[in-house]
Amino acid sequence: MAVRQHALLLLWMKPLLLLLLCVSLLGCRKQKPDPTTPTATEAADAALATSPDRPAPIIPSTAPRPAGDHPGEPANPKEVRTAYHQYFDRMGSFPTGWQDMVKRKQLPAVPQGKNGQPLDFKQFTLWEAGRPPQ
Repeated sequence: MAVRQHALLLLWMKPLLLLLLCVSLLGCRKQKPDPTTPTATEAADAALATSPDRPAPIIPSTAPRPAGDHPGEPANPKEVRTAYHQYFDRMGSFPTGWQDMVKRKQLPAVPQGKNGQPLDFKQFTLWEAGRPPQ
């Protein structure tokens, strides 16, 4: 008699286990993101953009560089631009001066301008953005 009860119990348990498995698998589906809810990156960007403590970054322009010598043009533009953008990628914000980049080992030293003098950071950011010197 105990064997018969055990067989009946197993007969009822199989469908219940199968149902439990199906319900758990349905609950594990990846949810589609809500298009109206901003992602974490978008929310962080919005918070940085509206922060009163932070100046707005100078975003490089697609406009051609001004003709002639610009006091912000480095002697080695490719290396300096690469380090400048790598700093942004790593830190999430643009540097406030060459010292930030040297301290974080993005650059070995303050870069030189085309005239051989140490490059002014503000003039470099203007050159990077495609704006005329000030």
